[in-house]
Parts: sequence; C-alpha cells; structure tokens
Amino acid sequence: MSQSQKNPWVLLAVLCVAAGVSNIDIFGISYVAPFIETGLKLDNAQIGLLLSGFWLTFAISNYISGEVADRHQSHKEFLVVVLVLFAFGSVLPALASTFTTLLAARLLMGIFDAGVYQLPQSIVVLDTPRERHGLNMGIVQNLGGALLGVVVAPLLLVHLATTYSWRAAFLVVALPGLMCAVLVAHYVPSRRPRAGVRHEHGLDSKGLVRFGSSLRIRNVWLSTLISCLMVGYMTITFAFLPLYLIKSAHFPAVRMGIVMSTMGLSGALLGVALPAASDRMGRKPIMILSCLLGVGTPLAAMYYSGPLVGLCALVFVGSTMVGAAPLTYATLPCESAPPESTSSIIGFILALSALVGGVVGPAAGGWIADRWGLGAPLYLAVACCLINAVLCVALEESCPRVKKASETKAAQRVLV
Repeated sequence: MSQSQKNPWVLLAVLCVAAGVSNIDIFGISYVAPFIETGLKLDNAQIGLLLSGFWLTFAISNYISGEVADRHQSHKEFLVVVLVLFAFGSVLPALASTFTTLLAARLLMGIFDAGVYQLPQSIVVLDTPRERHGLNMGIVQNLGGALLGVVVAPLLLVHLATTYSWRAAFLVVALPGLMCAVLVAHYVPSRRPRAGVRHEHGLDSKGLVRFGSSLRIRNVWLSTLISCLMVGYMTITFAFLPLYLIKSAHFPAVRMGIVMSTMGLSGALLGVALPAASDRMGRKPIMILSCLLGVGTPLAAMYYSGPLVGLCALVFVGSTMVGAAPLTYATLPCESAPPESTSSIIGFILALSALVGGVVGPAAGGWIADRWGLGAPLYLAVACCLINAVLCVALEESCPRVKKASETKAAQRVLV
C-alpha cells in the first residue's frame, strides 16, 4: 500500500503543490508584464497577444490531455511527464530576446500548463471518496492555486523582476516543477485500466462516441455554460478591476494591490470552505450562493466609498465565485457522468471556458471599456454572475450525501 493510500492527506498535499506551481506560471506573466513591455520594447497589442496566445494553446491542450489520460488510464504517468516538460519549458521564456521567441515560448507553455492544471483535479475525482470531493477539490485547486498563484506569486515575481530582471521571474517554477514530478511519481497511486467499464455504462469504446454521450448529460453541458461565464467573470475582473481602481477611483498602487491580494486570499480560504460545505449542503445551493455573492466585488469597487478595510471585506466575500470554480468544471459534472470520462470532461470544460472566458471575455471587456468607460467591464462581470445564478437553478444535485437524504425522504413519503 502506497503512502498516499495510507494517508490521503499526503496525496492532497502533493496535488495541491502541483496545482499551485502551475498557477504561478499561468498568472505570473500578468504580474511582470510591465517589466517585459519595457525590456523588449513591446506595445499593448503585443502584451495582449502574449496573454491570449497562451490561453489558446492552453484551451486546446486541456481537452487533448484529458482524452489521452482517460483513454489510457494513465493519469499519474501523464502528470509526471507534463511536469517534467513544464519545468524545462518554463526556462524558455527567460531566454527569449524578441517578441516572436517569447510568444513561441508562451504558446508551448500553454500546452504543458494545461496538463499540470487539470490532471490533479482528475486524480482527486477518481482517487478520493465521493463524499469529500468538494473539500478535496477546494484544497487542491483553491488552496494551492490561489495561495501560490494569486497571493504569493505577485509579491515574489515582482520582487525578482525589480531586483534582478523579468527573466528571473520565469525561472521560479523550474525546480519546483521537477520536485513535483518526483513527488507525484512517488506518492500518487497508479490506476489500472478496468476491462469492460465502458460496456457497463453502455458507451461505445471509441473516445469520441463515449465523450459525446457524456455531453448529453444535463449537468455536464450546463456546467460548461456556467464555467464559460465564470472564467469570463474572473478574467474580466482581474484585468479591469486594477485599471478601474487606479484610473477611475484614483487609488494609489499600494491600495490597489491590497484589494487584489484580498481576492486571492478569499479564493484560498473560502475556496476551501465553500466546496467543503457543498459536501454537506449540496453542490447546487453553494454554487447559486457563490454566483449571487460574486456581484459584490465589482459593485463594491464602483460604489463603496468608505475605509479600505470595508472595501476589502466586501471584496473578500464577493470573491466567493472564484472559490466555486472547481465545483463547476470538475466536481459536479464528473459526479454526474461515468468515471472513465473524468479527464475528458474536465479538459473539455476547461478548454471551452478558456476560449470563451479567457480569450473572448477580456477582448469584449476592452471593447466596451473603450466606448463606455472602465466601469462597463465591471457591469459585464456582474451580468456573468447573475446569468450563472439562473443557470445554476437548473442543475441537478450531485452530492452523494444530499442525494441519499433526498432519496430516503422520497421513499418515506411513498411508504406513507
């Protein structure tokens, strides 16, 4: 018996660190973009292309990596390989001397980052108890991802870029990436392909037919729509809230940084507490609540005029939608579909979300900001929250504890 099977917290800790290292690379370029712009003499359009290009290859790779992992039941082995490629690939942007070479390096990193980002979530769904999926997913993605990628990364990478060079910021994840590969190889259990599992679920053995059957499940396609709007909310908010605070609300840069760090802290803390609560209360009510509370961050930024501590409190509560993200694109849809489609479903939802929310969302936000001001993208973020709240109402509950309680009550009513 492996150490991770004896103590499941070891498995969660390893996956948590792997997801966090991935998030440092995903969001890190945004923090050092001003230094890259000056160092390579880039314009705003080129900076935007660096960001959107990464999300494009990230989106495509998410589905492909998920399909490969599911087809060969090789989640652990595939994660080890992409972690090694991720570690060596992360050095390439630091060696870039022109916009073209930096763009090529970031396109390549989008391919590697996708596997490192989504495979830990697939392993959580497949190798941890269903009744703890919410808590475990919150720990892996929100505690690891938000804490390292949104709270620690801005402070560390900006310090390195200021003290040394923006190139030093891209070297941060190389060694941790290799260390994560060793930890995954040692602590994550291997999965054995299960003969006949597709036949048991009445699914064709071919990947596309199997995946097509999963897409017809109500919770899967609804979660895909919700995730697209959720990612759009996050990318729009992270892109335009700092600009609004500085240019429209006239915040000093330090105060703006405190507000943005509060969003990351909320994702790390509430991103564990809310998914854990969903293990008892159900996925659906937690997701509805998170979407409704999500309007608080953009509205507080535009209309609250009190002390900074009050604004941070409102932003902290309003950032709960970030914490609900893993429930949307992983926990709830995967609990509603056959387990052999787990990585394909997560990969597909993340891919489409990255294309719609990560590429189209900020572009639409910038377009309306040029025409109606920096407050317009924040209203767009509010609209994403409200539409998602309505879509969440149509979801079917997938939490095993809540479903069992509902079935018991229904049986009792029939007997009466």
